[in-house]
Order: sequence, then structure tokens, then C-alpha cells
Amino acid sequence: MHPVAVKCIRWAVGLFIFGGLMFAYGVNFLVWLQDYTGPNSIIGFSFISVFVGILQWTLMPLGGALVGAAVVIQTLAPYLGWVADGSEQDGALETSEADASELA
Repeated sequence: MHPVAVKCIRWAVGLFIFGGLMFAYGVNFLVWLQDYTGPNSIIGFSFISVFVGILQWTLMPLGGALVGAAVVIQTLAPYLGWVADGSEQDGALETSEADASELA
């Protein structure tokens, strides 16, 4: 598997886990935080509440986008001419006749 695709998958798994935890326990965290800080901290609490809401709505889709990116990278990597160590070959966009017939 291409090294960049592996990094995308690792980050996606981490985002899925953290996003799932935020969905499951985000509200409980906010209730605990409100009880801990008291009624005088409503302004700071409202900013934290917005931040937690943004995290809840963005982590899972971002993980899904990274999985999609990994699939695209893994699919297109053989046609780009990249070597396993990450360096470019001369004429990185050149394809052989066999590769060109597979693309058509």
C-alpha cells in the first residue's frame, strides 16, 4: 500500500474514534463542565459548546474524506510513476504502452 494512503487511513481511523467519542459523550462533557464551572461562566461555556458542536459535525465527515483520498491515492499511484521510497523517476507522468492500454 502507498505510504500516503496508509497515513490517510491512520488519520481517518483516529478521527472516526474521536468523532464517535464526541458524539457519544460530548453532551455529557458539556453538562459536567457546566456543573463544574457554575452559573457565572455562561459566556465561556457558550464558546466551548459551539466548539464541541463543530467537532461533532466535522470529525466523522473528515475521516470519510480521508478514506476516499486513500482510495484515490492507492488507485492512481501506479500510474504516476512514483518509486516505493517516495522519490520521483525521470518522466514521472510517462506510462508504458501496456499501462496506456489499461487506461483506455
